[in-house]
Amino acid sequence: MEARDHFREEIERLKKGCIGPAVAKLQAEGKDPNDWLKTLYTAFLNRMLSDNERIWRTGAILVPLSLSAFAALAAMRDFASWKVLVLGSASSALLWCWLIIAENHRAFQQKSEAWLVAIQETVGFERAGGPKVQGNALNRVLIFSGAVQWMRWGLAVGVTAAWLVLWWLAASGRLTSGSS
Repeated sequence: MEARDHFREEIERLKKGCIGPAVAKLQAEGKDPNDWLKTLYTAFLNRMLSDNERIWRTGAILVPLSLSAFAALAAMRDFASWKVLVLGSASSALLWCWLIIAENHRAFQQKSEAWLVAIQETVGFERAGGPKVQGNALNRVLIFSGAVQWMRWGLAVGVTAAWLVLWWLAASGRLTSGSS
């Protein structure tokens, strides 16, 4: 089952199991559910935005810190394999920590988005098209579904692979300083 199918299932579950019964109860009590829906919508919109900010706030710290290990390597004169291994392990660990944090906040963000869509559909808004407006041909290639997620994964895998290559070069004596 694809991610969008799970997303759609979650929207339906929220509409039928949470929002629908609550709206029906409010209406049965003679109350207008619109205020409650507005409050709920605002809360989940703020939650979604907050999760997005957390992804990039942690990334703004952990990604540069992780990549700074490459600068430290460039400043070294002695490329002992254990030093490269320590730098690479620390660099990769930081990046993988960020990836795990980012993926968790992305999942929280998607849960909030499911609530938003369920509320929108409950009040009669139907989505027209996808969540992104695709402009020119280049944009259509670059903004495919999950593009940012793939970039995060690519960065983590790429940095780890680069450190493995550097460690192998250091262990085999092929990584040497250009200066004496």
